Amino acid sequence: SALDLSGLPRDADGARILRFKLSADVPAMELKVMRSETVRSVHLTSADPVNEGRPFVDGSADHSAKAKGSMTLVNADGSVVYDGALTQIKGRGNSTWRFSDKKPYQIKLDEKADLLETGNEDNENKTWVLLANATDSARLRNTVAYDLALALGLETAPESAPVDLYYDGEYRGTYLLSEKVEINDGRVDIHKLEDDNEEANPGVELDELPLAQATNRYGQTFQYVQGMANPADISGGYLMELDIAYYGSERCWFTTTAGAFVVKEPENLSFEQMLYISERMQEAINASDPELAAPGTSASDYIDVESFAQTYMVNQFAKNIDWHASSSYFYLPAAGDAEKRGLDDVIYAGPVWDFDTAFGIRTGAEDAAEWRETSGLMFTDAHRVWFARCPEVVSAVERIAQESGNALAAALGSRSGSSAIDSVTEMAAEISASEAMDEVLWGYESFVNCIDPLPTFEENVEFLRSWVERRAAWLSANGWTA
Repeated sequence: SALDLSGLPRDADGARILRFKLSADVPAMELKVMRSETVRSVHLTSADPVNEGRPFVDGSADHSAKAKGSMTLVNADGSVVYDGALTQIKGRGNSTWRFSDKKPYQIKLDEKADLLETGNEDNENKTWVLLANATDSARLRNTVAYDLALALGLETAPESAPVDLYYDGEYRGTYLLSEKVEINDGRVDIHKLEDDNEEANPGVELDELPLAQATNRYGQTFQYVQGMANPADISGGYLMELDIAYYGSERCWFTTTAGAFVVKEPENLSFEQMLYISERMQEAINASDPELAAPGTSASDYIDVESFAQTYMVNQFAKNIDWHASSSYFYLPAAGDAEKRGLDDVIYAGPVWDFDTAFGIRTGAEDAAEWRETSGLMFTDAHRVWFARCPEVVSAVERIAQESGNALAAALGSRSGSSAIDSVTEMAAEISASEAMDEVLWGYESFVNCIDPLPTFEENVEFLRSWVERRAAWLSANGWTA
């Protein structure tokens, strides 16, 4: 007969407890039922669960294993957001993929959709990511940082929402459904040079063409694709990631005096394109350094000062140690984007990305104690961040702080008009039931480059809330306030 589970008692984890017997003369059995009532649920189903199910995808160290399938995305109220085919399910990420049992994924829809239901048609896209947040025992650091960047005016910052993930019928935990960092409408909205490259090379599998290396006029090395034809205009757009750790495994990259950059889009570039973008970036680096800038030039001739200042402020607030080692993105619009999209022919900073080891939990550095403290300014050394001493960027940071008051703390409270601290509390309440389910499956993983998690979700959230509160107070007392 039907049984209303909502009437059953709960245990300490919030699970409903059903005790029953299969017959009168056997011991009682216990069934625990957990339900997440406040977040969306994502159900991934492999087209071929036997040969290309989750173990097939999870077992691919280089993310080359790609499966097809379907996805149903359901709101907390039961309404369906998406129910259709997936042309791709694959792994993503570097450190989390290598060191965590809880794997992050990238999915590609058969048809464009606004999975976050923002109501903005530009946010309808095919490619989305599911972030595991495995190293973040509060599961909120990426959300806090992305909300912060959006509130400060960085339009390219990812929009996201927490979800429960079910993969081939099995619960896999609390994830963050997020926009992907890519060139596309509603994301990095610049001209898509990749489409031009494909049109200029009909019938050619660019991924299969050989690679070669050369040197630009600044003596820096770049890697390019041999045998590619160029479109008429190679001015942009380019999406780049500063990545000193993993660049050597990518197809097209270049070195600079500030480190190595991977060109994420287009993935395949000709000799001329790589020569162009590598020299443009080195020119921007030189112009941002008072000791290297050519007479009569300014940084604003080469970079968008506003986006650089805003990106700096978000990462400075969070003390994001990964920034400017990897996951540090930049983009260059095409010359034609000035008229079509209102973008200048300069390099922009963003989108911000990858904050799961920020906000005071990172240990893997010689100066790890400084990264955990809520006081002090990091990223002030031009050796680590090439525009840290750029006078125009420094002035823009001061102006944003003065115009907006304690801009970062205020932005963190933007969800409900409350304080930054209340905002973290609200985020935690939203995912608490989901996190309780996640904890049953995964517990809290311990990583060598992060402090050990506290015993409970509530304690880990309080650590983050307190860190944000004290960080905002220190910045306010040290000039980041009106």
